[in-house]
Amino acid sequence: MVKEIVCVYCHGTGRTPSKVFPCLICKGKGRISIEEDMVKCRACRGTGKHPQSKLTCLECKGIGYIKPSVRRSSSKSSKDPFPFEMKGSVLLPKGKVID
Repeated sequence: MVKEIVCVYCHGTGRTPSKVFPCLICKGKGRISIEEDMVKCRACRGTGKHPQSKLTCLECKGIGYIKPSVRRSSSKSSKDPFPFEMKGSVLLPKGKVID
């Protein structure tokens, strides 16, 4: 069964944070359809954005929800779903040192 929810990426505005472009996740509608069995994404905690960089979450592709079978288990994989970090205004692979 499918249900419609407010787009977590744009908070239902249908626009990007800059308010210039339509939201790429909901295509400007402000709402998205998800299956009822979907659960909040663990990587972004349901926000649709990576917590450190505010870029679209790679795990859920910005939706904020994933199918239970897609959810990663910490026992299966210790790989970080977003192996990057912000260094000032630059996004770098984690552990990378810049001069």
